Amino acid sequence: MRVINDHFPDYNGASILVNHVWHCYDTWILARHLDADVVGVVLQNMKMLAEELGVALWGFTNVDGTGALNQALTAAGMTGVPVDERFLIDLTSVPDIDSYLARLKSDVRQNLRRYRHIAEREGIVNSIKDVQQADLEGFVKLARAGAAKYGNAGYYQPGIFEAFVRAMGKHAIVLEQRLDGKLIGSAILLDEESTLHWWVAGNDYTALPQISPFYLAFLGILEEALTSGKSVLEAGRRNPRFKTRHGLSPRPVLAYFEPTLKHTVDI
Repeated sequence: MRVINDHFPDYNGASILVNHVWHCYDTWILARHLDADVVGVVLQNMKMLAEELGVALWGFTNVDGTGALNQALTAAGMTGVPVDERFLIDLTSVPDIDSYLARLKSDVRQNLRRYRHIAEREGIVNSIKDVQQADLEGFVKLARAGAAKYGNAGYYQPGIFEAFVRAMGKHAIVLEQRLDGKLIGSAILLDEESTLHWWVAGNDYTALPQISPFYLAFLGILEEALTSGKSVLEAGRRNPRFKTRHGLSPRPVLAYFEPTLKHTVDI
């Protein structure tokens, strides 16, 4: 994700000890309350482990710059470095899809409505599936083809990825788009109590050249979030041009890294 390369270049290529899932855009310490005692114990043990392992850096990446963990780490004396942005929509004052579209600039709104009209005319069918019924093998093929353009197809390991998603059970759902029965778009959503997370997507952009399955997926996911009564639609990081044009708001994402004592002296 280039966090080390771009923001901590002195440690590029070095070993680091970092939070649980590098690709997660909402890092968290698993505790009900992030009080000083809890955070202090976690940080002390991470520091000790980092020194035992002999790594150069330890800490957390992808911390919400407006959240409680950010405040707790700052209070503990760590310094956050902005490394990215995440994007979301607050749906608490959005009653339906038309109300949401009305908030967008006219050209963006008209484009989405045109895409939706073409999709209806061509017979594209959207459906929400649970992970046991969804075509996850089809998703992996689409996702790998798209990720290969960026050298990241390995994130979607056939067999392993599908098993991981199925193991999430009710916490994940899948939006599928089909044209004449063929899967042309698929998005995996993480279903939290008040938030629907648009996690990963795969699309066949050649299936219907007049429109993008990605844009149709956005509309379908937004409708699912509204229908299911979510107060937030979270759309992760990157692709800022699309997300800001379509009404998503950015939040800063920070990294908190500290060098181990050994590497502080060496460097």
